[in-house]
Amino acid sequence: MTKTLRLTSPKEPDPPEAWHQEQIFRMAELNKAEHPELADLFHPPNGGFRHKATGAALKRQGEKAGIPDIYLDHARGGYFGLRVELKRFREGVPSDEQKRRLLRLQACGYRAVVAYGWRIAWAEILRYLSLPPTIPTEAPPSYNPIPTRREI
Repeated sequence: MTKTLRLTSPKEPDPPEAWHQEQIFRMAELNKAEHPELADLFHPPNGGFRHKATGAALKRQGEKAGIPDIYLDHARGGYFGLRVELKRFREGVPSDEQKRRLLRLQACGYRAVVAYGWRIAWAEILRYLSLPPTIPTEAPPSYNPIPTRREI
């Protein structure tokens, strides 16, 4: 029996998560005129490689494991906001802590998802923005009004 040599093209590279995230924020910048809420889309500076002393200082300041990568704090479709844990398209896997955190956020009324690659994340953001605004039945009283300098 003879073996046939099959030439296959190499797999398209799977860029790092940071690249995927940059694409999302580039798209947000390009689409702010159509969706002004995108001006509030942000990434909390959590995780990533840091010097040991910097990492220890950030931990003392409240940095936590498993925090999602992307936040959009606009209430839509009965949710309080959107949280996206971004992963590489082929090689990304959420950690157990990330899964637990997303489940806790879902239980608290957030749309919290894992998105594999920037295109899926971007589609999720647009889908979320297409939901009707969540209108509170009664506005809660302000418990922390901004004080003037004289009151401080």
